[in-house]
Amino acid sequence: MSRLADALRAMGVFNDYNLLTLFATDKSRAVAVSYTPWETTRVLPAASAVSSPFFQTDPGSSWFDRGRKTFVGNRAESMPLALAWAQEKYCITEWAPSPFGGSKVPKYIRDAAERAVKEAKRG
Repeated sequence: MSRLADALRAMGVFNDYNLLTLFATDKSRAVAVSYTPWETTRVLPAASAVSSPFFQTDPGSSWFDRGRKTFVGNRAESMPLALAWAQEKYCITEWAPSPFGGSKVPKYIRDAAERAVKEAKRG
């Protein structure tokens, strides 16, 4: 993990859900794009998913997608599709890696988290 992730954990932020919940100024654009690989113990295929702690990104999805918009395929196939869909649907122009690894979050949310960490260190 990163130094930013360690600093956020010290502030009680442990994952992308917490990150979006605390630092999203516009809840209607608070989404993360993550990838879940296929594993021998998983019945579901490898896929990238667009999710939000505030709303279902695909209310008509199957029960196993839990309201997330999913794109089936390996990371190289599904992640660009998920990012493009989220960009078009939620007008997000810049993405940044999540400090917790693996997923992408809107850059403005990561920037807000970085500012909060800097302020906490000063204070």
